Amino acid sequence: MSESASAPDTRAAESDEVYFSWTNQAILIAALTVVSLLAIFGIRLLALRVTQYEVSVFETYARQALASKDFGRVVEICNGAMRAGVNRSDHHGLVYLLRAQGFAGEGDITKALDDYDSAALFSQESHYFMPEPARQELMAAATAAAEQRLKEGDAPGALRAFSDAAIGSGNPVDYLYTLKQHLSDEEQQSLWGEDKPWLVVRRFDNPAFGTLEPVVEEQGRSLLRSGVDQGSGFLELSPSSAKGRSAYGDKLYLPVSEQPFSLRVVAKGEGGPMPQVLLGYWFEAARESAHTFDDTWTTGDDGWQACLISRDFYRERLQHATKNGYSMNDGVISLVALELAPDSANKLWLDRVELVLP
Repeated sequence: MSESASAPDTRAAESDEVYFSWTNQAILIAALTVVSLLAIFGIRLLALRVTQYEVSVFETYARQALASKDFGRVVEICNGAMRAGVNRSDHHGLVYLLRAQGFAGEGDITKALDDYDSAALFSQESHYFMPEPARQELMAAATAAAEQRLKEGDAPGALRAFSDAAIGSGNPVDYLYTLKQHLSDEEQQSLWGEDKPWLVVRRFDNPAFGTLEPVVEEQGRSLLRSGVDQGSGFLELSPSSAKGRSAYGDKLYLPVSEQPFSLRVVAKGEGGPMPQVLLGYWFEAARESAHTFDDTWTTGDDGWQACLISRDFYRERLQHATKNGYSMNDGVISLVALELAPDSANKLWLDRVELVLP
């Protein structure tokens, strides 16, 4: 009896072991399935986020984040777009513009102003890659930032943002005239003191845009160093070894307005007399160019020198265009450079170009 009784017990135990084995396997399979699904979902979610950084679509997602006031996400998308388009730069102006608004929304004024500066510089360096709607958006956003800085007593920050807005406007001269009319006497005093109204229309303190490039080199000079030094565009050249022209500078985009204005170029040099200021002009409709030279420098208390160029730019260019048989429509000042004589200074700092009203 004991042997026959034990047989069913043994078969029951074996059945329990099989049951628990299959149960454990089922649980394991289910767990692995859940983990796999989560991994797939995570990968797809990550892929979706990465896709949002693509140059062709990042603007849409960044603007959606702006509209929902998710400013951290705006910054993240713009940073991703900068990395995703590592082999191209035509979208950088829009990246700077949108990211500046993200930083502003987060309350990071320093980074916002830096990006407005970069957007403005991009629009000068690569004007045709910054569409008109983007430039107008830059004008509006930077103007709002400037008004806020002025309200909070930050005159230098306000001047930076107003300058960026003027560049974004497409016609800085008209913008500055309008700004002067819009500001109260107290606000004008805060911005400019006893000076005439001015804004910066080209700065050289950004390493991404501040390199002074050779415009013409016939004197046998070698470029020893270039970049940003003391917050300004800097270059060091070897002494000249031949006669001819030698000029170094960078792009500018300033339409030749019919309204009167002056330009003030701030620079300094070591190793010889100051060079001339070379202004280049471009007339898109006629595909013609021209240039002028100025060399009257005054030294300020800080050791920097300023060359104030005051004349009727529009009338001067109109007369030159008429004499040479072409239209000056779409005429812009497209270049600012330092033109060196053979004995000119061989260490040069170009800090900024200011637009000054009469």
